[in-house]
Amino acid sequence: MKKTKELKARIKRIKNDKRRMLRVVEYFDFSGIIEGSPVQVQEGYIVSDIATNEIFASFTFQNLSKNSVVSLSVRLLLYQNSNLPYIKIPFVYSEDEFTLGVRERPGKVKKPFYARLFKRDGIAGDIETYESFGRASYIKIPEAYFRKAALEIVNVVYAGGKEQKIGVIVANKCKRISELDDEKKYAFSKVNIYSGAEEFHPSRVIPVVTQEVWLCCCGNKNILADTKCRVCERDRDWLLQNINETNLEETVKVLKRESDPHLRDKAGFNNSRREETDKEIEEKIKSYEKVIQRLAEEERIKQRKNKMIVPKILLYFGVLYLIVYLLQLFFS
Repeated sequence: MKKTKELKARIKRIKNDKRRMLRVVEYFDFSGIIEGSPVQVQEGYIVSDIATNEIFASFTFQNLSKNSVVSLSVRLLLYQNSNLPYIKIPFVYSEDEFTLGVRERPGKVKKPFYARLFKRDGIAGDIETYESFGRASYIKIPEAYFRKAALEIVNVVYAGGKEQKIGVIVANKCKRISELDDEKKYAFSKVNIYSGAEEFHPSRVIPVVTQEVWLCCCGNKNILADTKCRVCERDRDWLLQNINETNLEETVKVLKRESDPHLRDKAGFNNSRREETDKEIEEKIKSYEKVIQRLAEEERIKQRKNKMIVPKILLYFGVLYLIVYLLQLFFS
């Protein structure tokens, strides 16, 4: 009985969270790869309820393990004026807790996380490889001042019960193309054999590889078994061998020996890349706010419809009773 009450209270809280009108307060850059974690972070936000000013954290994850995942445990770390967090907020993403948020599998239409509660056709079960989850699932932040927030990946539980302890505080360690000096940017333009892909999937970061995951220059994260990026189809081995700072430094030396007249022409390498990065972040924030506003509106509409169920039933039986009464009068 106690578990049933707790479950109902949790579902009610989640549904109330879904109806909130939120705005983004802070954006977290999670472009890099989390070393040693089979679950990667795609995006993160600190959001504020427009009506109540309550603060929440929201993260979107992707399972890049070869195995299905049952749950992911994290901790939100809040800092004030010290390098040690003054509060640690634990949170578990799992279907049992109804905290997986919006789930998306490649090739499948996104469905609300509460779809299973109302017997809709939604995504249910374990989190599959490449599946993303967590968006619009909110971690409540206490009403207290904090200077900085960080996310710690605690552990992952796989299908079958196997548990992997992670214990890593997420840090964005990726190197952006825009952060290279002008000579390396020019060297990149000379060695880049995928110039045709730049229009639709521009190069954003220096490729990186770990034991389980590799980061493409377009910013997409792939499992190590993928020899080509699942988004832009650039070749993994070529990228890792050629698009790195060591190779770009060597290319710069070669170009200098060849006295390339364009090597030191910095006119084409202004702050446009930095401006592009800022624009990308702004677009991500706008896109996220549109999604959560749409979900909030859907939840409010559904709530209104649910409130009308009882009146509709009463109206139905009232009309039925009236028809029966009139028929009795007619045939009496």
